[in-house]
Amino acid sequence: MKVEYVNSSLKKLAESYDKLLVKFKDKKIVQWILSRIRHFDISDNLLEFTINQPNCRMHPLKWHMKWQIAIDAVNKTCPIRIVFINNNWEDITKDMFNKQKRKTVTAIKIISIWNYHQ
Repeated sequence: MKVEYVNSSLKKLAESYDKLLVKFKDKKIVQWILSRIRHFDISDNLLEFTINQPNCRMHPLKWHMKWQIAIDAVNKTCPIRIVFINNNWEDITKDMFNKQKRKTVTAIKIISIWNYHQ
């Protein structure tokens, strides 16, 4: 899958173990974030990603973050999320659990990596 970033500073953060460690202060979380991003890179589409990463709990966001999708960095109890949009110009958030729709997503844009409790 083609992975883009909303800006260059987020790209630098997502590609740097040290910068992620400074931001999140937990080696386990940083390793999981890097693993999730690597799996985005090696997957052909979003369906393949969710098959290979079943515990990522992919879910659409609401309110002002409508049309954005979030995955857990580690698991449901970890407050760190990777937020992205479909870069194929189709809104899949209303029909996310349709496997054929997820199969059409071959490019994403990562919007943020953040702790939603802060």
